Amino acid sequence: MDFDNVAELVKGMQEYLESHDIRKAGLLEYDAFEVNGDQDPRLKALTDKDRYGEYLGRYYHSSVTSPDDPHVSSKITVYLDSDDRPMGVWNNIGGFVDNYEIFEHHDGYFTGACYMVMGGHVTPSHFTYYVLQDGRVTEMHSLPGASMDVGTVIVSSFEFGYEGDTTILKTAFNYINDLKEDGTYELRRKDDLLLPPKSAKKIGGKGRKRVDNQEKLASMLNEKVNDQMTLSELVDAFFEVVSKAKPVDDEMLQYAAGDYPKDLGPFTPPCSFILMRQTPNGDEFFQLNLEVGFDIPEGEKIPYDFHCYEDGDEDLKEFVLNSKSYNALKDKAISYVQVYVDET
Repeated sequence: MDFDNVAELVKGMQEYLESHDIRKAGLLEYDAFEVNGDQDPRLKALTDKDRYGEYLGRYYHSSVTSPDDPHVSSKITVYLDSDDRPMGVWNNIGGFVDNYEIFEHHDGYFTGACYMVMGGHVTPSHFTYYVLQDGRVTEMHSLPGASMDVGTVIVSSFEFGYEGDTTILKTAFNYINDLKEDGTYELRRKDDLLLPPKSAKKIGGKGRKRVDNQEKLASMLNEKVNDQMTLSELVDAFFEVVSKAKPVDDEMLQYAAGDYPKDLGPFTPPCSFILMRQTPNGDEFFQLNLEVGFDIPEGEKIPYDFHCYEDGDEDLKEFVLNSKSYNALKDKAISYVQVYVDET
């Protein structure tokens, strides 16, 4: 495995997600340890040296380092094999939402496939390669699971060093790569995640960082849309509202529509139409969503599209209106329209 080759990283992720079924992960055959109170010595040996999720994964790290998250974790369970290797992490965040990271071990590295299970639906999210050297994790390379369907792939890469039992985060970068016609990827931008955040234009000699929580945009959009409108009118309303937003560093627009391309049996997500605007909130993000549901005749399949844009509203709008999913859905009966803001 060449961990600097984006196409190889994507291929490895695709092959895993296509050949593995989370419903058959078999975590119950391993020893289960809850992450609370006085931890079992086997688990404590891992958590004591795990500073950035390099051993127990993204879900473990994000759960234990987000004390202000409104979705307080009600339970985190780690599954270890007889060699004390992590085989899975289960995080129930209350109600009917569960996060999983399932690990698979290889020679010199292991992988972690992350899934969110909500309301009976399974959604793959991040897929991470954990690179080992002398038994210690020295690199992590993480991709969004949805990049199997998108021409732009963001690889988050981290490099670690060690001083005794102390983990040192040496480098952290986001690599934004565009797929070319020959199947290779071209680096568009490299962002250093360890640099201090950019400030807005200085006023009175002091820098001021602007945080966009998108609630105002959501209120504006909610007043403009209803389930009696056509899909064309709903799309126009979304782009009219987001075009009025002040530009924000690292803002991104996203479009996902159609029938999910993977057959996950009863966990397969229903046909969707979602337009989303994402803006940074510290280390996390605010996401403004316009979600439209449809009455689809039984047996009819809607083409799937998933695209992210960073270059402007009109770029994505043009893509949406020319997409196969939009044109397959534009004359279908609309069953519901929802506007909401998520905070990751």
